Amino acid sequence: CWPMDGSSGYLGIDLAHPIHLHAVAISHAPASVAVDLRAAPRSLAVWGRLMTSQPHAALFLLGRFTYDIRAHQTMQTFDISRSLHPYRFQSFIVAVEDNWGFEDSTCLCRVRFHGK
Repeated sequence: CWPMDGSSGYLGIDLAHPIHLHAVAISHAPASVAVDLRAAPRSLAVWGRLMTSQPHAALFLLGRFTYDIRAHQTMQTFDISRSLHPYRFQSFIVAVEDNWGFEDSTCLCRVRFHGK
């Protein structure tokens, strides 16, 4: 897993090619191997830079999500609004707004972008 200092932070991701984003998936280590489940992300926002011919394209809020450490699945998928499916994105910011109470660090084990 990738730890970041504190209970919040940002991760920037550039894909090799732009996609029509349909969902974002986030995972954290299962309870059986996690050092501290409180380090899992809780509230997240995902931003995307719209692919346009403009050199300074604006960021769009693609969604706000809650990762549930009590869920059976450690990989949790969050759908993006259908109204955003026609647009292409290549650069993303995953903003962890808070975690489950561990002040020292927050861990992201996997971030996936699903689309075409």
